[in-house]
Amino acid sequence: MNNLGKNVKIIPLNIEQLLCPILLANFIMSDGNYHKLHGYIRLYTNSFTLVEVQLLSTAIFNKYGIQSRVQHDRREQYILLFPRTQVAQLQELVKAHMIPSMLYRIGL
Repeated sequence: MNNLGKNVKIIPLNIEQLLCPILLANFIMSDGNYHKLHGYIRLYTNSFTLVEVQLLSTAIFNKYGIQSRVQHDRREQYILLFPRTQVAQLQELVKAHMIPSMLYRIGL
C-alpha cells in the first residue's frame, strides 16, 4: 500500500528465486500479447517501475536464458518485449501451464 492508501503492485527484489514457469505463464495470460506481424511477445508491465521491469528481465534471463528487452511504452511506463528469436524458448517454458484458450497470447 502506498502513502495514499492505494494498493500498488511491485516486483519483489527476490523475483529470481520466486520465478517459475507457472508464475510466468499466469503473468502472460493476464498481461501478455503476441504480435503476429513481428512475431514477438510483449508483457505489459506498465504498472511497474523501470527498475522493477529491468529486474524482471534480468531474472528471466538468469533463470531461463530467455532474453528480453525493456521498452518504453508511454510516460513513465515500460513493457517487456521478447524478440522473435526468443519466442520458441518462452513458448516451450510456459505452454504446459497455460489454459488452452490463452495460447494465442504466446503465438500458439
